[in-house]
Amino acid sequence: MTKNLGLGHAVRRLTVGAGEMKRRSDRAEMWLRVLLALAFSLVVPIGSSVAGAAATQLGAVAEAQHAELTRVDAVLTEDASTYADTSSGAQVAVAATWPGGSGEVRADLDARRGDVVPVWLDTDGQRQVAPLDAAQVRTQAVSVGVVVGGFAALGAVLLYALAVAALNARRVAQWEAGWARVEPVWAQQLR
Repeated sequence: MTKNLGLGHAVRRLTVGAGEMKRRSDRAEMWLRVLLALAFSLVVPIGSSVAGAAATQLGAVAEAQHAELTRVDAVLTEDASTYADTSSGAQVAVAATWPGGSGEVRADLDARRGDVVPVWLDTDGQRQVAPLDAAQVRTQAVSVGVVVGGFAALGAVLLYALAVAALNARRVAQWEAGWARVEPVWAQQLR
């Protein structure tokens, strides 16, 4: 006789099912599965909400950075190929000058003397890291949303696993208690 492993079997496996053999712990485990499915259905909305909030916050940070910093053109004083070290990536540090200062800037390997590279200065004329652009805001916001959604899903799975482990421990204890009542009767009958 072969087992029917169709849709009906899967539905019975995931739900309460029928019969006198179902225990309260089996019903509790089914409700835990329902709660787990509900938690998974909330992962995307939670991640999206967090990503939206992060985008708003990062957008405000980017606006503040753009308001505080000034973009100026730095003119390369040497060819980038002078410093070319292909193992270091697509850009190298190259000597440059800009209004009110000079120093090294990051430039592409094919940059030549006289090419212009943007640098960002604060109100004191000190070089600063470029402010966040729209693509960076989106990327960071999506990353935060994915991480939060992932942790929410992981947390739901861990809580489910802990609850099922507790149910299984209770089932084992009940089985052992039942066996302790039956085993002496069986042992006496076998003598």
